[in-house]
Amino acid sequence: MSDLLQKIKDRESNWFDNTILVLILVTGLFLAAETTPNIAHNLAHIIYIFNYVIVIAFVIEFFIKLYAYSFSINQFFANKWNGFDFIIISSNIVLLLASVFLGDKFEIIHDIHSYGRISIILRLFTFFYQLRRLIITLIKSLPSMGSVGLILLLLFFVYGLIGYYSFKGSDPANFGSLFVSILTLFQTVTGEGWPELLAIQKAQGNTYWAALYYVSFVALGAMVILNLFIAIIISELQNIRELEAIGREEVVVKNHIVILGWTKNIKVIFEELIESLDKRGSIDVAVLAEASKQTMQDHYYQNVPKNKQLNVHFRTGNPYYEYDLNIVNINNAKAIIILSDAISHSDSFKSQMLLTLNQRFTQLKRLPNITFILKYEWLEHLNEVILDNKFYPVIYKNLISKIIIRNAKHPGIFEVYNELFSFVGSEIYTAQFNKIDGITFGEMTNYFSKSTVIGIIGSNGKVILNPPTERIVYYNETVVAIAKDASDFYISNTKTKKANLVDVRLRNYNSKDAEKILIIGWNEMAELIIKDMVEYLHRDSTIDVLVDPDLLPELPTITSCSRSSNIRIKHYKHRDYRKLADLFLDDYQSILFLNYYSYKDSVDADTDVVINYTYLKDIMTKRNIDVDVIAEIINEDNSTGSLVSKDFVQVNRILYSQLTQYAIDPKVKVVFDNLFETGGAEIVIMPVEDFLDYDYKYNTKQLYQSFLETDLIFIGYYKNGKNILTSTMSEVSFRPGDKLIFIL
Repeated sequence: MSDLLQKIKDRESNWFDNTILVLILVTGLFLAAETTPNIAHNLAHIIYIFNYVIVIAFVIEFFIKLYAYSFSINQFFANKWNGFDFIIISSNIVLLLASVFLGDKFEIIHDIHSYGRISIILRLFTFFYQLRRLIITLIKSLPSMGSVGLILLLLFFVYGLIGYYSFKGSDPANFGSLFVSILTLFQTVTGEGWPELLAIQKAQGNTYWAALYYVSFVALGAMVILNLFIAIIISELQNIRELEAIGREEVVVKNHIVILGWTKNIKVIFEELIESLDKRGSIDVAVLAEASKQTMQDHYYQNVPKNKQLNVHFRTGNPYYEYDLNIVNINNAKAIIILSDAISHSDSFKSQMLLTLNQRFTQLKRLPNITFILKYEWLEHLNEVILDNKFYPVIYKNLISKIIIRNAKHPGIFEVYNELFSFVGSEIYTAQFNKIDGITFGEMTNYFSKSTVIGIIGSNGKVILNPPTERIVYYNETVVAIAKDASDFYISNTKTKKANLVDVRLRNYNSKDAEKILIIGWNEMAELIIKDMVEYLHRDSTIDVLVDPDLLPELPTITSCSRSSNIRIKHYKHRDYRKLADLFLDDYQSILFLNYYSYKDSVDADTDVVINYTYLKDIMTKRNIDVDVIAEIINEDNSTGSLVSKDFVQVNRILYSQLTQYAIDPKVKVVFDNLFETGGAEIVIMPVEDFLDYDYKYNTKQLYQSFLETDLIFIGYYKNGKNILTSTMSEVSFRPGDKLIFIL
């Protein structure tokens, strides 16, 4: 069914449209038959019934097409051919009703209804692409035809006057007035009848002058002027074809997502959009980049799974040129993703794009949601100054630093964040529910049977994750929850019966033990990571940093850092199996590989990380060492697929997944900001034995409600090497090594 609806929307050949096409052709046959009295008399009853059938069929067609557009009026009429069909359908409905109820009183209504039925034949234009293209070509040719039309009008006027003064006496029937003269010339310009007109003048003895008059007019009017019209149409048709070939034709969709820029990692955005479309209808995406249309299309078709719910329009142009922004119809976009490489492009480069967009949309008095990647947070404050709080940046350094640090403290937590960032699996959703008003947070959670409520966003825009259970929730506040899909985030008709609470053991889950961390590698983020790590870990924790002397001849320093005495940085030839084997690896609780992308090509830097990671894992296996390892890679394509695991922080996948989430639901930004800010909520992974007994069957909703009473939000568990985020009711039992996932 979804394939049929998509074909109807895209005006691709399908049985439903073919059925409507047959009805239109039959209408044409009946209209032709009515011109023959005998046939019209014999088929009168059939034609009468068919008039109702065709109108009913058109009404059904209209609502099916509207359903294909998810009943979005704006998207439906964004396609001008839908508007054309609507005018014909609605006018025929009105004329049919008028003919039935008023036809007996006003005979002219029957005639008008006949004209309306003739307009049905014009719908053939909407069924054939080549006919649609021809009509568009004629419309676009009108401005160019204006000057040629003026010349032709002047030609008729001048020759009409000459004909009147020259032949009014010898041929008054054809040149008796200026109007009649011009009418005669219209006949002559087609190449028909002028020999007979010339013969009349010959009979009067005006052979030479009449011959000069008619031959010159036919030559100028028919052979030159009319051919100019044809040339303009052909030229415009060729221009349209060339624009389509190079990706410069304008996008006609509305309420779409615009992507400005191009990188090979754009496939992550497309993959995330496809995942988000599971039960959401369809999304139109327009991409504007300096790459060729063919290059972008080839990359898309080779790397992104085919999905007809995602409609992508590739256009070639400069995203920083005002004129080129019109190509993707940016004025009618609902969200804009400014796409650039976070590592190689500076924030000032991106700020230029922001200012350009702000100027354009200030004039329009509207601003779509805008999101892109920033290295530093200083530019984020532009949101308060120029962008009407519609700017949702992904702060690259803050985000990656916080994830790496939290993974060092809670190994495997990256997988939890990765699932929440992505539309694959469970993700964070936000929505307002009018039915929820004046009840406590604890009571409210019982109304959601297929989602895990984790907090609220107040009417002031401030997010509160894991609020007190007695906190009152109002209708104008936004509920935040984790669910498998948007369709699972709803209020049940009846409140879920509160499960019997289980006894949970409580421990001081905020306590931190001193740790010893090994960092291998260095990049522009290293100092920020180390500073945040010092603040996050126990005050007696130590951090050893090994850097390659070939890449950094001078040892880097950490400035303005508390407890800097706990940080030791030294040179070490770690890109060698034997050198890695000489390290006392079992002295450390966590080992972190940082990427050298600041000092070499990202492909080479990623390769180094994967090789070193492989060396280290082999050494640990041989020595039976169990140490948590996390490795930073920029592009997942630069690593061997079999090696990419929970140990790898895939930078670009995280960033582009975040971009997509912010474009679709900007409110999730404040949720993630709260999860990473100092003093905000935090996701943690804790051993099961600290809270529950083993080998006992628990209900996940029962666990959620039980932990809620202890100021913990239970969102999932780690079992058999996998993190499982729970949003629906299920049963689970735990064994040694399993862990629980909470929001504190």
